[in-house]
Amino acid sequence: MMPPVDTTVNFFAKGGRLAFSTKMSNLLYLEAADNYVNIHYINDGKEDTFILHNSLKEIEKRFVDSSLKRCHRGYMVNVENVKLMRKESIGLVLELNQSNKVIPISKSYAASVTQFFASSTDIPLPEDN
Repeated sequence: MMPPVDTTVNFFAKGGRLAFSTKMSNLLYLEAADNYVNIHYINDGKEDTFILHNSLKEIEKRFVDSSLKRCHRGYMVNVENVKLMRKESIGLVLELNQSNKVIPISKSYAASVTQFFASSTDIPLPEDN
């Protein structure tokens, strides 16, 4: 079986101008911040951030069939860089490779996120208690 191709992902600012480009494997997560999106990625082995003038909703439309998945009103995560999903008092969270950030999964996205991980990865699912 061929290894997956590390595609380049392009992010466009409002108005359609190409603003940022990186390899999918370097992409960690996207975080909404008012009229901007903070793109968290790996640059020279360290986490870095690019601030993009756009909305998470617009970006989500462009990445429907990609490994970028919406998991919260304020977050999209690159599922290729998810280390594990676990249950905490606040609900489900995702831990990422190469980042200390813990990404929350909101109740409205929990079913689709857990279904994705259950069907297409070897990430361990949290036990229901």
